[in-house]
Amino acid sequence: MEYTTNPNGGVVRDGGISIPADPLNADYAEYLKWVAAGNTPASPTVSPQTLQASLVDLVQGIMDSKARSFGYDNLTTAVTYADEPAVPKFQEEGQVFRAWRSNVWATAYAILSDVQAGHRPFPTATEVPALLPAFPLQ
Repeated sequence: MEYTTNPNGGVVRDGGISIPADPLNADYAEYLKWVAAGNTPASPTVSPQTLQASLVDLVQGIMDSKARSFGYDNLTTAVTYADEPAVPKFQEEGQVFRAWRSNVWATAYAILSDVQAGHRPFPTATEVPALLPAFPLQ
């Protein structure tokens, strides 16, 4: 059995079967035993396009989730209120979401650049939120 690490923190087993990084998953538990026995998983060969797509999907999901926590359908909907003065609360939130979005993408692409340059490993899905700018509203 051979394994390859996955940019999202999971592993891929022979045959391309993806195994999530979940210790309760029997396949992942088998992988952990394999590593404990002194084996080392191969590093993935991931194209720059795949890395970018992975990070973009993850970051967009984080931002959409934050917008939903404020009652919006997604980030796009929240941002549409930035220029709408009819309800000041929504306009303020829209402006905050729009500015936050710009800061988040600047950070995400700086991380991607560091990964592609070999300065850092690709962050796991659980690491990414902490690497991004905090949302300024509570």
